[in-house]
Amino acid sequence: MVEELKLEGIWWLPGDPEKKVCGRLTFDQENGAELSLIVSFKEIEQSTDIARYEFINSITTDGKKVTLYKCLEVNSTLHMTGLLTSRYVADYVFIGIWFTKEDDIRFTTLDLNMSNLGAWFDVNKIQSKFCLDTEEFKVKPWQSYVPKAIVDGYTIQIRLVTNISHRLFPHQELSFNNQVFFVVTSEKEISLEDSLEIIKRLQNFLTFACNAPAYPLSIVAGTNPKRLASTDENKVQLYYKTVILGKQTVTISRFNMLFSYGNIASRFEEILNLWFSISKEFEPSLNMYFATRYNTKMYIEHTFLTLIMALEAYHRRRFGNSEVSEEEHKKRINDILKSAPNEYREWLKEKLRYSNEPSLRKRLKELFESYKDILEDLLQTDESRFTNDLVNTRNYLVHFDEGRRDSVLNSTGIYELSERLKMILDVVFLNELRFDSEDIKRIIKSSYIVYKW
Repeated sequence: MVEELKLEGIWWLPGDPEKKVCGRLTFDQENGAELSLIVSFKEIEQSTDIARYEFINSITTDGKKVTLYKCLEVNSTLHMTGLLTSRYVADYVFIGIWFTKEDDIRFTTLDLNMSNLGAWFDVNKIQSKFCLDTEEFKVKPWQSYVPKAIVDGYTIQIRLVTNISHRLFPHQELSFNNQVFFVVTSEKEISLEDSLEIIKRLQNFLTFACNAPAYPLSIVAGTNPKRLASTDENKVQLYYKTVILGKQTVTISRFNMLFSYGNIASRFEEILNLWFSISKEFEPSLNMYFATRYNTKMYIEHTFLTLIMALEAYHRRRFGNSEVSEEEHKKRINDILKSAPNEYREWLKEKLRYSNEPSLRKRLKELFESYKDILEDLLQTDESRFTNDLVNTRNYLVHFDEGRRDSVLNSTGIYELSERLKMILDVVFLNELRFDSEDIKRIIKSSYIVYKW
């Protein structure tokens, strides 16, 4: 999906298939999908209207079926010749099929190739096989599957494909490469929304495991032929714009990963089920955590504040969000309001709305107590000093408290705090995946460079 597209063909609206116009589609991750038509679907008297279309269909010059979904006109030009041209952007591109109804966008399989998946699977350790016909010198690709995992009603497998090429001249030569895919299958059809959620969770899982950003390289979905009145299953290539702010391909080493497939092979199904579960339970926290992983160009202050919010969001879900019981807090608020002058009660009530939430300092203390056996060994600094530096710096950056300027860390100090915050989040998420304490300490020490000095 990181590849660029340039497709020319004729285009039409499903509701008006007789009106076909020529145009060119381009796609890349910076600009998304853009369609330029040399003749607009609109009439000249509609030139000032902004057009929105659910679907635009096409047959390209090389015979490919194409569907654009969620289309918005971004430019319309009436030329001196009286010709009206239009340019559209689309949220999704489907190659290999014509969709005309939203309900038809459903899939039974997803084949996902992602960056770093081969390294995580340690594909170089796999003994490749191939079939060679020596008489005709034909080489066929070989593929295999690892044990499947049943997750939320979906079957998820890892598929290894060995592609082999040969050359006869100037001398006989064979070469091969391995590709690894996540393969998702379902007895029930998967909506586009659910498909995107599955892709997101597997992408985040791989990013977490590899300790480096992972991105979809290609997405091929299989459709139900009965739904589309077809005799064969359609294989559909899906393209959409993702948030890619760092390098798309990063060379990673298994020594910097949190864990590889080999480390969890015996627990593959359990780990994936736990990951999908915490992806729902701790979604706000994980969204902020991964925002810092994918956006490697964040200002260090932004990274620092985002990681603090991720840690606070995790604490809310795991440990609760109240210092005292709701009943006790309600009584306390009522007593305070009764003692206040009438004209200030509404103002005071609003100010006290979140007064039962623990402070950042208290949240950190509870987290340290819960993970004491792990963090005491990993933090490499005094807990009280770490908490003071973190709270004072956060308060200064958020509230611009001039009284705390002297206690605020510089950029280097904020970077070191951010690395420790990320480490704490890695610890809690590894714990949610039920790695034991000794394994977590070993993983952190082997994957964070600070412990290798």
